[in-house]
Amino acid sequence: MEDVIRRLQKFISEHPEYKDNGVIQGLAPDGKIAVMVNTSEGVKSRVDITIDQLESGYLNQNVQQTNVDPIPTLEPISNQTQTEEIEVMDEVPSQSNESIETLSTDIPSNNQIITLKDMQNAVLTKDEKAVDKALETFALDTTNRINMNKAIKIVTDNCIDNVISSVRDNVELSSDLSKYDITGKPLTPFEPSIQKEDLQSLIDKSFSNILVYVEASRLKNIVYNESQIQAAKKKYATSVQDKINVLGLNQKEEQIVPDNVKEQPKEMTLDLQPDKNIKKAGFADILILTIIVLIYAAIIINLITKLK
Repeated sequence: MEDVIRRLQKFISEHPEYKDNGVIQGLAPDGKIAVMVNTSEGVKSRVDITIDQLESGYLNQNVQQTNVDPIPTLEPISNQTQTEEIEVMDEVPSQSNESIETLSTDIPSNNQIITLKDMQNAVLTKDEKAVDKALETFALDTTNRINMNKAIKIVTDNCIDNVISSVRDNVELSSDLSKYDITGKPLTPFEPSIQKEDLQSLIDKSFSNILVYVEASRLKNIVYNESQIQAAKKKYATSVQDKINVLGLNQKEEQIVPDNVKEQPKEMTLDLQPDKNIKKAGFADILILTIIVLIYAAIIINLITKLK
């Protein structure tokens, strides 16, 4: 297969008009070249030919260049043979019905992808070689093939950790993609946040990092529609909330209520209180009367003595 690709690239470099006007469609899974030719009825039809036929002048005999209109390049489908279960995306992504792998004749990329911003730029410019080189550093499966499911899973886990750090440590979650490495981890510690950020805002910011790889999946012919993306975002938000609950970070801070009502000072009173014990009060009265009687008796006796 590599020899076929090399020979096809050489042929296209020598005859770019066949690719530019859509005659050469791409490389079929069986190693043949998919081309568009004119039938006897004047209808364009796809035919798969070998690389030997292509080099032998098949197109010169079966294609009239002046009658071939440019044909849009078919979107390549995934070249993965096994079904991948996407961690974030539950539904099966849509793929092209045509089983053709488009062939890039560009010069190999020397761009080095370090940050998520670099990855986003490479995806936008369709620099698949640079994207693949970056993915090979962390998203290879057991057969050493790039696995977009694994890439999205790793980035998703790191994004959840970023949200948890922001909630726990009260730090600001940056929306600048250049602040994260290609796996979604922050390159430098987050800055302290002036005020506590709303959880939904943190989820929106962090999910944007995951969307970089949703777009990168298009280069592998894995396409997600809007409903799938929204469903994935809901699942992501639930995962964030579950982890917050497990870590006990959802407890509301105790509100300090100012005590505006001052405690009224206690009225100063004497400790001497009237003895309300009736028995004790009666005894005291009798004692006092007895003393008075004795005093008067002593005075009377003293007067009688003097009169004598």
